[in-house]
Amino acid sequence: NGCRGGIMSDAFTYIVKNRGITSEQAYPFQETESVCRYNGRPAASIRGFQTVPSNNERALLEAVSRQPVSVSIDADGPGFMHYSGG
Repeated sequence: NGCRGGIMSDAFTYIVKNRGITSEQAYPFQETESVCRYNGRPAASIRGFQTVPSNNERALLEAVSRQPVSVSIDADGPGFMHYSGG
């Protein structure tokens, strides 16, 4: 269920383990539960990933200087409970 959020490291581990991930054009989203039928060519791959410690600006700056960086926000707390935009 995509509405429950996700963990980036799980996605990255999947991409490494499967030697890539296909494009949405080649394997479009279908709103059904079924067996994965993927057998196409990867559109992108990664060799690995690292986790940057939370609230460590120096580590984040170092990571950004060396490779692409993904960022997540924990939106479960009261600060996001009534968020509507902006």
